[in-house]
Amino acid sequence: MLRRFFNQPLWVRVLRGILLAAILGLAAAYIPTPYTLTAPGRAIPASSILKVHYDKTYGTTGNFLMVTVLTESATVLYCLYGMLDPAANLTRDSERDGLQHAQSPPEQGQMELSQYFSTRVALEALGFEVTGKCLGLRVQSVLSSSPNDRTLLRGDRIDEVNGQPVTSVLHFKSLINKELKKKSVSVVVERGGRRIPLVLALIASSGEARVGAILRPEFNSVELPVKVDFMSGNTVGASGGLVFALEIYDQLSPTSLSKGRTIAATGTLDGQGRVGAIEGLPFKLIAAERSGASVFLVPRENWPEIENVATSMTIIPVKTFQEAIHALE
Repeated sequence: MLRRFFNQPLWVRVLRGILLAAILGLAAAYIPTPYTLTAPGRAIPASSILKVHYDKTYGTTGNFLMVTVLTESATVLYCLYGMLDPAANLTRDSERDGLQHAQSPPEQGQMELSQYFSTRVALEALGFEVTGKCLGLRVQSVLSSSPNDRTLLRGDRIDEVNGQPVTSVLHFKSLINKELKKKSVSVVVERGGRRIPLVLALIASSGEARVGAILRPEFNSVELPVKVDFMSGNTVGASGGLVFALEIYDQLSPTSLSKGRTIAATGTLDGQGRVGAIEGLPFKLIAAERSGASVFLVPRENWPEIENVATSMTIIPVKTFQEAIHALE
């Protein structure tokens, strides 16, 4: 058979070789394996994800980068990549049962909430008036694992807990924590213009009560004075909150925060400007270093994961957005 192949004209042998290589390449790209690949992902300029609309913006002299983690079911091609990249990790799917992905929970509501908080926190730090009277907590999404997945609906607004008007997220947490031992709480929601009494089941997580939903505070007629459009594409999760806020702040501040530097940042951000923990930080550190970042801001809660890792970057652990600003000024 080999003799027949080599007796054929050269162009036939080349064509068949190209076809065979293409078939093998496609097979490697699509044949599944019992492994999951976790590896450093991309470093994406925050300026390519958001656009600030305001009368006067200042742009940035440097770059703020959002670093990601690649977590994919591994094909044969991904397995080859995992063997070549020393920072990648191949894990049998059976070993990952019950574990979270290295990114924040992949809920679109998480990303929407992160974008809102990052805009609000950045504007508040710049002195804009951004708050009004809290009307309640709007349900952005209900988690599939929630005990209230058939009780709460996306778009509901939780106005009262045990007869008390909800004035903030922290107020809501304090009210439901009091009922944790009872495992349920009475609420009133606004749904389609009607007030509806409900009983929500409570679950415990890290010693605190949860209802299994992503909630966003809703205020009266006070609107954010600056419009920010986000083009996040397939990026999900809440870990971009800190870097979004830094980019918005830098574009609206007459004094450059980036100062020509390439700065990577990761961390969730709540309405009070607190920076929360994320997962997959060791992978994100490598992604930041590979991108050429000179500074990497991380949640202080995650700092023990990487404090002994050798790196050329200056790593700054922060607890709040204000801490991040002061560290970069």
